[in-house]
Amino acid sequence: MTYVELITNVFNELVEAHHSLHKLSEKKKDTIIKGNIDGLSEVVREEGKVVRQIGKLEVERIHAVSQYLQSIGISTEGVTMNDLVKLVPSVDDKKKLQELQGNLTDVILKLQKANDLNQELLQQSLNFVNHSLDLFTESEPDQGTYGNPNQQHGKQQQRRGIFDHKA
Repeated sequence: MTYVELITNVFNELVEAHHSLHKLSEKKKDTIIKGNIDGLSEVVREEGKVVRQIGKLEVERIHAVSQYLQSIGISTEGVTMNDLVKLVPSVDDKKKLQELQGNLTDVILKLQKANDLNQELLQQSLNFVNHSLDLFTESEPDQGTYGNPNQQHGKQQQRRGIFDHKA
């Protein structure tokens, strides 16, 4: 197997792993919407496995690219994917690497959008929980820095929440 084939195989695996991570982010979205905490924990564990796999593939990619560059006598520092494509002699290999680069970029962008959405959904869920807790405990809203000077601070009547009432 040539170095270029090795690089291509690693990039194929990276694209597949990122697709798996994207599918999990979609599953996470559905789990968040349903409010399934146990399911969310399971999805996060699965994501961790895929992220570790991606990390291993990244190490393999770096190793394969550096081996190829050393074999053609070029320094590995600062070489981008576009530089690598230019260095590959075969037109077919260039096209394949460019296609893989495009596929990987596309799936990473989709993954980023899905993660942003999931973060927003989680924040909304957290806000809802905090609001619900505030309703149950009837906590006082923050008074801020400035207050009404006519209001007596020492004689404020304390409100009791649902959980603070005597039986």
